[in-house]
Amino acid sequence: MTAARSARAALILAAALLHLLLGGVWVILASMLSQRLGRRAAALWNRILMALMGVRLHRRGDPQRGALLVANHLSWLDIVALFAVVPDTFLSKAELRDWPIVGRVARNLGTLFIGRGHSGAAQRAARQMAERLRRGDAVVFFPEGRISTEFGVQPFRPRLFSAAHEADAAVQPVAIGYRPRHRGDDLGELVPERRLMDSAWWAAGHGVEVHIHFLDPIPAGDRSRRQLADEARRQIASTAGLPLLGRAPTNGDSG
Repeated sequence: MTAARSARAALILAAALLHLLLGGVWVILASMLSQRLGRRAAALWNRILMALMGVRLHRRGDPQRGALLVANHLSWLDIVALFAVVPDTFLSKAELRDWPIVGRVARNLGTLFIGRGHSGAAQRAARQMAERLRRGDAVVFFPEGRISTEFGVQPFRPRLFSAAHEADAAVQPVAIGYRPRHRGDDLGELVPERRLMDSAWWAAGHGVEVHIHFLDPIPAGDRSRRQLADEARRQIASTAGLPLLGRAPTNGDSG
């Protein structure tokens, strides 16, 4: 990165950190008045953060209310961009609950948390997701379970797709992709998985485009969890132009 870009990145990151702090407090106060107001404030908070970071959002299609939205996971920016468009229920790893500012925001906005390695955690999370779907929320989660370490789409874990069956809801695939804003820039410094500060530094210095495509919902119907997961994964990979990676899990997570 050139000296000019480094200086620009430093200023942008300083502004972004200040925005995260002050904006986070603002979102928390708004959410104390009502969750709906808090979610709207958080969507604006995320949009401003992207603008500060030089992230341009391109969107196709619309999220369906009361649908289970499943997306591929390439970067921490996925969550920022998605919440800017779909300020509804998100499923997150349990550790986020205790993060400064962000954890409080997530709790106040009704984020659902799932603990890894805990017996029955997936079943409890699926029941909670179904409850939100029945009340009309879109519920967003990343069925790969973690940020991909390669350019591609890892196998989708099917267990949480049972929420669609329980709530008689559709599954809506959401394809996420990234493009550099400047010719010659290497997205490998941003995605796939990099340390948060490293990727934030790169984005601030270079700018990036994030493309979100909401595909047609898939009725759960008589499809099994595995069939829903595989179909959503295929559609996302095809739309985002990403390869299918890895092999589907076989240890009790196939139904």
